[in-house]
Amino acid sequence: MSDVICIAGLCFYPTTAIAYSILAIFAVYRLIRAFTLSGQLQHELGDLFKEVAVFTVVLWGVTWLSTNLYVSTGILYPGGEIEKMINEAWLRSVKAQQCVANIRLSGPFAAYASYADAKLSKYTAVYDATLWVLSQLRGIENVLRLYGPVVLAAAFALYAAWLRGVAGAIIGVVLAAWIGVAAYATYAPSNITFLQDYLQTLDFHPFVDLGCDDRLAALYDKDIDGWRSAAAMATLTLSLSLLVGGTAGYLLGRH
Repeated sequence: MSDVICIAGLCFYPTTAIAYSILAIFAVYRLIRAFTLSGQLQHELGDLFKEVAVFTVVLWGVTWLSTNLYVSTGILYPGGEIEKMINEAWLRSVKAQQCVANIRLSGPFAAYASYADAKLSKYTAVYDATLWVLSQLRGIENVLRLYGPVVLAAAFALYAAWLRGVAGAIIGVVLAAWIGVAAYATYAPSNITFLQDYLQTLDFHPFVDLGCDDRLAALYDKDIDGWRSAAAMATLTLSLSLLVGGTAGYLLGRH
């Protein structure tokens, strides 16, 4: 969230100030038109009050949504939860590679390494795919945290003043992405088991740990469906939330 700035005793959020500044410029423009064009005062003032009312309703709705989402999920910027899943998937893949590497160093047993690698690839393929899509979600969360408030502030003013359809689509995309990432970070981790603390204690060695592939396979098999679901949910979050949010925002902005 943006830090509060106080100037001469007046405190405000920078993103809120941007929105109201744009709206104020629009109001001045409308007032100038009202007083310079004969017979347009009532019409221009009516439009101005209407747009201010729309702006207020949209801003109130977004504020209410953000507050209630935080209360219901406990997550506003969910990067920590997603980062935890990224580290878990990465460590699982690393341990699988360490196991195969040490089998290759086990003299006459090195021929078994290809079989062990194929056995563990059932799991590492899922972890690698999940790592990629989780990194995209983490990047979206970073963008929303850094630039989301500014983009929304400008979009609110545009929604009230000029390009309602376009601004509605922007608001819909930003909010849907944020809600999607927050919802994903809330529910996706419940489908998997976090083994990071245990896996960090494992240290495989040539000859001594020839059965490491079976140990890891038995361990990973317990929640592999959860990881598949996590990868699928992340893909759906990336695609559907943006599509649905943008479409809904545009359609609402047309009315």
